[in-house]
Amino acid sequence: MQTPEQSTEQSTEQRRVGNPNWRPGVSANPRGRQTKAEREARLRAKCHQLARPFGGWGKLGVLDKVRIEQAARLLLDKRHRSPEDEIRYVNSIERLLRSVEARRARREAPGEASAGADFTRAMP
Repeated sequence: MQTPEQSTEQSTEQRRVGNPNWRPGVSANPRGRQTKAEREARLRAKCHQLARPFGGWGKLGVLDKVRIEQAARLLLDKRHRSPEDEIRYVNSIERLLRSVEARRARREAPGEASAGADFTRAMP
């Protein structure tokens, strides 16, 4: 049979798991989660950054804007993922941006065709 002192020692030891520097009631993230407005502002900024090599956001068609926005969402997604998923994300982003570049090249006149936008500078 155990004495009351023994059970107290065991429960104290069990509570010590985890980060020893953690203090109850003190947040490690004082600002909290990003608001939806902040996330949308980051997304818009990334869309405009990705659209810059293609002549800017205003010169893109609807389909191109959707593809740029999808690429920006993939770039801003910071969830923990496996190395295989990282490669898939990068390949998807590259395909989306290449499709925008290809559509832009088809719309331009043959004499005005550019050498192609270098969208790799817009990627982190």
